[in-house]
Amino acid sequence: MLKSLHIQNYLIIEEAVIQFENGFTAITGETGAGKSLLLGAFGLIMGDRISSQVMKDQNQKCVVEATFDIDKVIPSSFFEENDIDYDSQTIVRREITPSGKSRAFVNDTPVGVKTLKDLGEYLVDVHGQSENQLLLQAKHQLAFLDIMAGNDELLSTYNENFKTHHSILQELEALEEQQKKFFQEKAFKEFQLKEIEEAQIEDSNELASLEEELVQFENIGTIQEALNQLSSSLQMENGPLDILHSNKSSIGKISQLNEAYNQLAERIESTHIELKDLADEAEGLFNQLNWDEEQYTVTKERVDLLNTLLQKHHVVELSQLIAIKEELESALQEQSDSDAKIEELKRTVLSLQEKLASGAAELRKKRLGVIPQVKEELESLLANMSMPSATVEIELGEYSSFKLNGKDDIQWMLQLNKGTPAGLMKTVASGGELSRIMLSMKYMMAQHRKLPCLILDEVDTGVSGEVALQIAQLVAQFGENAQVMAITHLPQVAGKALHHLKVKKVEEGNKTMTQLEWLNAEHRVSEIAEMIGGKSFGKEAQASAVSLLG
Repeated sequence: MLKSLHIQNYLIIEEAVIQFENGFTAITGETGAGKSLLLGAFGLIMGDRISSQVMKDQNQKCVVEATFDIDKVIPSSFFEENDIDYDSQTIVRREITPSGKSRAFVNDTPVGVKTLKDLGEYLVDVHGQSENQLLLQAKHQLAFLDIMAGNDELLSTYNENFKTHHSILQELEALEEQQKKFFQEKAFKEFQLKEIEEAQIEDSNELASLEEELVQFENIGTIQEALNQLSSSLQMENGPLDILHSNKSSIGKISQLNEAYNQLAERIESTHIELKDLADEAEGLFNQLNWDEEQYTVTKERVDLLNTLLQKHHVVELSQLIAIKEELESALQEQSDSDAKIEELKRTVLSLQEKLASGAAELRKKRLGVIPQVKEELESLLANMSMPSATVEIELGEYSSFKLNGKDDIQWMLQLNKGTPAGLMKTVASGGELSRIMLSMKYMMAQHRKLPCLILDEVDTGVSGEVALQIAQLVAQFGENAQVMAITHLPQVAGKALHHLKVKKVEEGNKTMTQLEWLNAEHRVSEIAEMIGGKSFGKEAQASAVSLLG
């Protein structure tokens, strides 16, 4: 329920604070007085697009603030999901700065326009001639039937299962596409892995070691010649070792005579030992060299294999080849895990499809069950609004696949006059007739759930006399269970309201402003009499006004 509305610096409204009551409120005023400004203000609260042109004073910000009693109207989960503090007296505020920047708040928490729109659907339902076209859409016809059938909980469960089913199907399709792509590459990946595994690479330094060994094999002749020459030249007769040996003996004789001689003797001994060791090592290395044709072939083949693998995989180190092997193993294992996941998802999809089938069947059963009651009640209401011969036929078809709200397709057929064939509502009903049908449906919905504040924007346009009175009576009855505001030019409608708000345009100096005024009983008589007879209304118009007000 809307409790209050504060408008500041909005078009030709300088400032207005309006307190609202429950029940039926009539909003009247001359054409151009500014009744549409109220709708515009509500539009801002509901997240409509705006511009800086809405500001009366371009140097001041525009503010529209509304307070709602939301008890049993909005689920608390909405506030939790949007991280907004819950309060049964919820305040929604929209501000537009002189620069044109818009800000929105719910209970002083900043929110985006989407959140404001989502919240607005719970709070205010603005209904005008254009909204009648919604009645022609299957999803709105089906939603009405669900309200009448009390399908809220059943539909909520079905919707959750449908969304989960859709989400899992998408995941399954993505995995199956990956699987398909993987299978196209699987044989090649397995071949690559097998090839690397068969190479049995365990040491990342193996290739360097093998290449060094291969160099030894390929240069064995040169190496043998060099080592042999070194060993032989050192140990030959009258060679360096013989010369040092003879000199070591002669210098040894004088080494005790002087420290300098002693040092020479020590150096000769050291050099002799070093050269003897050098000759022995060269001889030893020479003796180790042995041409092994078989070992050479094995080493060369191993080097060629490793280099070929490196080239195939476009890497230069065995450590990189080992990493590729691990990646291939991981990819193949992941696919194995993916296969198991796909089977699990398929089982989940089948389970959800069973739940959806059961839910859709239950929804259909309840919808079919309530159709006779809806038909009877709707035709009765239409008969009371000068459509006595109107008959409504609601037919449920069935889709082959699951939809968001079940598997049902719906079609409304309407017969307006006896003896004429029934036809689709969109082809046989006029704008005025659609307006009465929609009003009747909203009245019926109000008997089954707490609706948001309903604002009727001249839905009585094009009717008069008895039809206008019947519409007025229905709106008044509507107001017994809901908060209803009707912007109207019909005295019959205004006369049935519990409360009456007048919108008028006033001029002060060089300024034109819109003012809003609650009318007491006396002023209501004058206002309705003026609606009947014009500004110069007479006693008959006044008497009619008193009669309409009861």
